[in-house]
Amino acid sequence: MESFDILFAGHLHGFGGAEKSMIKVANALSEKGFKVAIVTFDVNNQKFEINRNVRLYFIETFAAHGLIRVFERYRKAALLLSQINVKLVISFWFQLSIIFFFLSFCFRYKVYYSERGDPTDKEYSGLNGFIRTVCFPFMNGFIFQTKGAQLCFSKRIQLKSIVIPNPVYIGYDDYSLPEERKDVIVSVGRLHEQKNFQLLINAFSKIATRYHSYMLHIYGEGPLKDSLIQLVNSLDLQDRVVFKGSVSNIYECIVDDSIFVLPSLFEGMPNALMEAMALGIPSISVDCPPGGPAELIKNGVNGFLIENNNQEELIQVLSYVIQHKDKADIVGRNAKQICYTHSIDSIMKQWELFIVNELSAY
Repeated sequence: MESFDILFAGHLHGFGGAEKSMIKVANALSEKGFKVAIVTFDVNNQKFEINRNVRLYFIETFAAHGLIRVFERYRKAALLLSQINVKLVISFWFQLSIIFFFLSFCFRYKVYYSERGDPTDKEYSGLNGFIRTVCFPFMNGFIFQTKGAQLCFSKRIQLKSIVIPNPVYIGYDDYSLPEERKDVIVSVGRLHEQKNFQLLINAFSKIATRYHSYMLHIYGEGPLKDSLIQLVNSLDLQDRVVFKGSVSNIYECIVDDSIFVLPSLFEGMPNALMEAMALGIPSISVDCPPGGPAELIKNGVNGFLIENNNQEELIQVLSYVIQHKDKADIVGRNAKQICYTHSIDSIMKQWELFIVNELSAY
């Protein structure tokens, strides 16, 4: 029977930020000598490399959506746990955190939830909210990406939690600042309601006739692709807005673009924004809950913050950045400091210390 110090639980849907963070943390901890495994449910669309020392378990489910699928996940997770020994389970998805919480009474491990989104989101209304209220006080601990997310919970939860931001996987000298930038506004993310690309497309439509040379490039795939294309067509922007899909060499594709925009309705600690800043791209972000962008950006210094879902303010700031390229260059240069403040070494040391402390009390 195999034994592991840590089992990470989540979904591998592709290029998502949660998937990337889970894999990168698992890889880093395995390199430090911890025995690490990952379990993914439903889909195994692995886009980020997993170290050979990290064991990957794929649990396929066949039931329809709803409680039947939840019970299937529970039953198959129990079967896996009967075949391995685990000391810590860290879930990167709410439902799995609850499943592994209940299974912990049988299999005697510690269970932690790593919140990757907005704790105030509507997904926590109704039954999910009730389950969270009942179960969370009895979990062993929590890992938050932002102080804002941590403060959404009671003192009882806060006292057994830690804030560990995402790292950037770009070194300061990995990519030089370009001598000249392309007239491209860029955004990266899953084509999903949360990412609010409608806001960006509508804002771009208001400045497109004024700044004829500028294009809008959107990288990512998702369920809203067709409706977003329809929106672009309805605005007669099909020659100015390009959906670039998901690419593995995203840094090379965007490094010399002029402006990065994060229009999301909510984010944890947005990897796409951090990476754009690390590349030195002048970046505009909405100040969305639970506060990740606001913890990264000092407005007008290393980026630009605008009110969440405010199209008029986005139009104003886009116009300002286009018109004031010298200021934009300074902001982009300042943004690259994130390569130091959120370096892989500094963030992974926080994870390592957390894991060591928890294992020592096992």
